[in-house]
Amino acid sequence: MRHMTIFRKPPGLILLQLSLRLGGAITMTIGAAHLFFPTMGYEAAVRDGMSPPIQDHFYYLATYAIAAFLLALGAISLFFSRLDHLPSAVAVACVLAVLWSARLLLELAYPVQVPLFHVLRPSTFILPVIAIMAALYAMAVLANGPTLLRLGRAP
Repeated sequence: MRHMTIFRKPPGLILLQLSLRLGGAITMTIGAAHLFFPTMGYEAAVRDGMSPPIQDHFYYLATYAIAAFLLALGAISLFFSRLDHLPSAVAVACVLAVLWSARLLLELAYPVQVPLFHVLRPSTFILPVIAIMAALYAMAVLANGPTLLRLGRAP
């Protein structure tokens, strides 16, 4: 069966690559922003009631770990966006769709109410970004569902 192509690429591949690139770039940006949380992101009121060991954990270990995870996931997304319609690229998009969908549900259940970068209720801008991320990766998976179903099968 021949696929309709745009510039010699099937539309599903274009959507997959675009979603992985855009999602990867946004994830890298969010990860990089976390690097600034300890010094500029959290207000003094956040740390006032914390003991020094808890501050170290919350401010540095947890925040930098989240930054590292986001930067790694963004890099993986960008790397797999360069592959031409391999099932592994669709699998990465599927895993990231599940991850961001889970993060969306968690944000709905436990909205971020800790002031970040002088925004009192950051959930109001975090929630739409997370929804966009989940939708980006979900669209890529839905457009390439048959490829995902062939994962693990011999050609």
